Amino acid sequence: PGSGAFFTPGKDTVVYKITDPTGLFSTCSVIVTVNACDEAPVAKCKEVTVYADSECKALVSAIDVDNGSMDMEDNIESYSISPEGPFSVGIHQVVLTVTDISNHQSSCNAVITVLDTIPPQLICPENMIVNTDPRKCTSIVTYTKPVGKDNCSIFGNGQISGIGPGGMFPKGITTNLFYTEDGAHLK
Repeated sequence: PGSGAFFTPGKDTVVYKITDPTGLFSTCSVIVTVNACDEAPVAKCKEVTVYADSECKALVSAIDVDNGSMDMEDNIESYSISPEGPFSVGIHQVVLTVTDISNHQSSCNAVITVLDTIPPQLICPENMIVNTDPRKCTSIVTYTKPVGKDNCSIFGNGQISGIGPGGMFPKGITTNLFYTEDGAHLK
């Protein structure tokens, strides 16, 4: 290519030749090096909603919050988020950083929302058979109230109906109904 020609990135050898009217000539060469246009990548983020696991945490990777980050030279080497997690139930701000092979970086902000969708469990005592008190059709029955168990937190436990521990139970079958509620208000 001559003066004013378009050169692509890399090395090109340009040879010049001059010839006089008698046919004598001389040559010289020039190596033209064009460095690649290495621009920083463009980070693109998206909001993500994930669900807490059995330990009330969620793992989210940088790729999960990436929304098509790009590099003009297709040289993205790594994606990272900060903080890395694991993330508890709630809303978390993270920064996605995209790095190309020339160590140019671009960042964007993303929101990770972690939801608790696992309902709590109510651990109930075994059914009980109790004799009535002598010459009465009732009996005082003591039992341990059911306990709530959840992957995140228990907001409350309570009795909906029936007779509480230490109460006077009549002869026959008595059904006690209890509830438990977790921090996400799942019952």
